Amino acid sequence: MFRVATVFFDMGGTLLKPNREYIMRTILRNKGIEVPITSIHRAFVEADKLWEESYDGKGLMGIEAEYSYQQKNRMVLHSLGLINHELLQAVNSSLQKSWIQEKLYRDAEPCLRLVKEKGIDVGIISNASPEMNNVIKRLGIDKYARTVVISELVGKAKPDPAIFEHALKMSGRKAHESLYIGDYYKIDVLGAKRAGMQAVLIDRDDRYSGIDCAKVRNLGEFCAMVEPL
Repeated sequence: MFRVATVFFDMGGTLLKPNREYIMRTILRNKGIEVPITSIHRAFVEADKLWEESYDGKGLMGIEAEYSYQQKNRMVLHSLGLINHELLQAVNSSLQKSWIQEKLYRDAEPCLRLVKEKGIDVGIISNASPEMNNVIKRLGIDKYARTVVISELVGKAKPDPAIFEHALKMSGRKAHESLYIGDYYKIDVLGAKRAGMQAVLIDRDDRYSGIDCAKVRNLGEFCAMVEPL
């Protein structure tokens, strides 16, 4: 059980459901290549693991961040046995801003609503471009969030503790009374802990084992773990 004054949420993979495998399936079909959606999903999960293992802990933004995500796309295609420069370019181009049209996980808004009803403040910290603010408004979750921090707008990106500290300053909360939940251990959990916050990992695809933090499979489980101070 965590007793907190504020819960800060990650967006992609936590609240926002990635549509990347469906976009890739469409691209492959347009090239005459048929791959089951389950295989594409598994390839992305494996690429997420490899990508995070190679992550050096630096908060990436702009061109550096985009190049890093392109490397992940390369890993996915390699896992599927589809090494092709033209195909990689098509995937990179299509996935670059795909998150702008993504939808919430089914458990996202119920969790945000419940956390707020418990009397706990809600915040969002996301490594993203300024368009994420428009996505938050389009999805109607801005009404829950008292504090929203977007990396490209503040000049710092997770796992740099500075972006978490910025969020704490905006919210007026102390680190020890705040909690962050995200889907990457190195980027979300360790970044938040380095800023002195409590942290929970949401592991929807069972990527992690033997980690030194609380872990949940969905936001329903998470909501049952938090209570107000």
